[in-house]
Amino acid sequence: MRKILSTLIVFLVCSCVNYESPLDKRFGEIQNNYIKDQTLNPNTSRQDKKEYLTDGLASKSSIDRYQKSFELPPVSTNVFNLGLGSGSQTSGH
Repeated sequence: MRKILSTLIVFLVCSCVNYESPLDKRFGEIQNNYIKDQTLNPNTSRQDKKEYLTDGLASKSSIDRYQKSFELPPVSTNVFNLGLGSGSQTSGH
């Protein structure tokens, strides 16, 4: 009985050991490389902040105009009457 119990204890202790695989050491490395490759200027956060080209009021009004453009549906046009019967016709005589 003691042999079975000691064998079970050895198996339980061995199953809890954490072996670090080579994959774990490099986990996320590819993702980090992709992020570095796609960053145009990695030192951007360290550079001085530049002045904005527009003020806050102009930006807010342009955003408001953009959002209001979705409130009213666009004016529908009759596709079959485009260019017909409008304008003046001149005769060659």
